[in-house]
Amino acid sequence: MAKIREILRRRKTARNIRKITRTMEMIATSRYRRVHGQVAGLHPYAEALTAMVGHVCRRVRVSTQPLLQSHPQVKRDALVVIAANRGMCGGYNTSLVRLAVRRIREQRAAGRELDIYAFGTRTLAGLRQAGIEPFWQHLQFEGRVVFDEVARLSQTLMERFIAGELGAVELIYTRFETSTRQSPVVEPLLPLAGVEPAGRKKAEPPAGKTETAEKSKAYQAQYLFMPKDPHRVLRALLPRAVVVRAYRSFLDALASEYLARMTAMRTATENAEDMAHQLTQQYNRARQGGITRELAEIVGGAEALK
Repeated sequence: MAKIREILRRRKTARNIRKITRTMEMIATSRYRRVHGQVAGLHPYAEALTAMVGHVCRRVRVSTQPLLQSHPQVKRDALVVIAANRGMCGGYNTSLVRLAVRRIREQRAAGRELDIYAFGTRTLAGLRQAGIEPFWQHLQFEGRVVFDEVARLSQTLMERFIAGELGAVELIYTRFETSTRQSPVVEPLLPLAGVEPAGRKKAEPPAGKTETAEKSKAYQAQYLFMPKDPHRVLRALLPRAVVVRAYRSFLDALASEYLARMTAMRTATENAEDMAHQLTQQYNRARQGGITRELAEIVGGAEALK
């Protein structure tokens, strides 16, 4: 009888866990769908903005733009590490923090000093466990990434970079590529990468394509500058491109977190269902065994009375 009570208690626990994980999966799914819509809308805008900056850079001398200039003489960099506030999302936090720790140790071994901007309580805990104390810490955004806060962070980093306090700024986050593929990455933020400054050597055209066709494709976008000052336009576009790139990284990280939690909770729900099913089978076997023993005792007692 005691064994049957224990099986029933464990089955009830498994069913309660299934209800909790199922609820958490539904919440993560709802939040993921909302954030995924923002990601899907922002990615084309960010790519078009980068392309526009590249086209404008071909019209001006980029040596006059501080956000495009490298500072090799500065030995201090900044790393912005973006993980989650909570766990129960599979290996999302672990893989991200492991990449961050490896990058930090590589940079320090190369003689670089680092200011680490840690987003998320899991980031802070993982870095401190590795003996690394962040320069600045903040809770990760939950539910909705606040653009104004990302813009303020980006503005602070740009000011420090222009002032010569930082030689480079990198983002470490989980890039959202598809619903089945997300990968932790180290991405440069400053100096602004992904644009083609004027005077850069052109790459050889792919096989089967002429240089004329490549030029036609590269310069298919035409812009009218009002006022007719590309430098002024670029000074407005470059900070915007930095902010949008940082904002995209936070959105990618949030979407990846919700997707990882959704997958982890679905797996936990299925495991709880399997456990409840197995415990039900054990309960039926134990109950059947108890009934069989009771019948044997009754039959034995009746035989003894004859």
